[in-house]
Amino acid sequence: MKKQFILFAMLIAVATGCVQEGTETPSMGSVSITGINIAPFGSSSPNQRQAVTSEWEHIFPDSAAFIITNEETGQEYILGYDPNDFSTPPQIQLPMGSYTILTQVEGTDMEYFLPYEVWSDFEVSSTSQDIALEGHTYFGLVTVKKDHVLSAKLDGTDLVLDPETNTYYIYAWENDFQDITGRTLEVQEDFTQQTLRKHFFINSRDHYHFNVLVPQGEVNFIELALGEFRLMEYDFDLQHGTVTDASGHTYTTVKIGDQYWMAQDLRSTQFCNGDSITIGYSSGLDMNEDSYLRTLNGEYPLYSAAVLSDERNICPCGWHISTDQDWKALESELGITAPELDAFEYGSTRGADVFAGTQLKDPYTWPLDTASSLANASGLSAIRGTYMYMEGDYFQSDWPNEHYMAYFWSPNYSDSIDVQKIYRNINGDIHGITRRMAPENGEYGYPIRCVKD
Repeated sequence: MKKQFILFAMLIAVATGCVQEGTETPSMGSVSITGINIAPFGSSSPNQRQAVTSEWEHIFPDSAAFIITNEETGQEYILGYDPNDFSTPPQIQLPMGSYTILTQVEGTDMEYFLPYEVWSDFEVSSTSQDIALEGHTYFGLVTVKKDHVLSAKLDGTDLVLDPETNTYYIYAWENDFQDITGRTLEVQEDFTQQTLRKHFFINSRDHYHFNVLVPQGEVNFIELALGEFRLMEYDFDLQHGTVTDASGHTYTTVKIGDQYWMAQDLRSTQFCNGDSITIGYSSGLDMNEDSYLRTLNGEYPLYSAAVLSDERNICPCGWHISTDQDWKALESELGITAPELDAFEYGSTRGADVFAGTQLKDPYTWPLDTASSLANASGLSAIRGTYMYMEGDYFQSDWPNEHYMAYFWSPNYSDSIDVQKIYRNINGDIHGITRRMAPENGEYGYPIRCVKD
């Protein structure tokens, strides 16, 4: 009987132990970090053209660490991980309870990897659980397609080439709201090795992608423009490029509205097809027959009216002499209203109220009293010059005004054979633009600016 009692007591003890063990709350849990999601690039800016997410696969450092803190005890746990690979989630055993988690990949103002931060909290309440984290960054991405590019710099720091995407890239800290200068991107192209520059502002989580665009044809004109992502509302196309004439002179170009203009006066002595034109220096030459003249000091090239109707084209191939219509389009961009555009006036009053003439003037060559914040706002860089006309058997030059005015041919080509000999004139102390017909009682020579076809 005693043996039976002992056996019965042992069975009760075993059964009681099993019940207690089955109802005991586990003290540890396994936590797996399944990934860090960085908010998509390209969808945060209010200035976007469309909500397009960048296709760029971000570059991260090789290693980082999570700092996990128990909120009750203050105990810290360190968990290392590879930001580029969560195929095998990093795991850690933690006591049950509430935790905060922090990881921070720091960076300087510009980096070749994406700096980011994660801060969050979670609860360990089961033996196994997965956690996905949200990351934050204050950096934007700048990329430049390698085609036609030798090198690229952002504020003097080299962008690095990613061979898989054939793209230069760098991450840059967003611009402070007090920053009025923004960033400067410099790209050296591989045609003439000129440096193309673009100034712009960076917002966090925006992707700025640039291409060097080279139009087809013989014109050596290069621009820097936004590429395929087109995330922003405004176009980042470089305003300045170059074009070379048949004589080998290279000119800076500027984009004004939808037009591309030369930013210097034409100096070519050859037509687009390579034919040379007559150069006259002395009296006795008929300006109707001579296509090219120079001022008395040989500094400023002046073209006679004969060149206006010459089909061989004195401008670089793919460009043309700026016409009356070209100038009206330019003047409209400067703020001249439609009723004024067609006016022929003696004084430089067209657009004076919007300082249209001032917006054309290179401030370094005009009197200081004409310079203002609007000086050369167009980028046309008009310098003070002169014109020449033939009176009787002699050439005359407008010497008193040589350093106070500027002139430009702006012919109107109609369906008839005749070409209206219109020119533009800006004055040193009047802020508008004059539109006038060249007098018929003499032969005149004026500078030429060319416009891209």
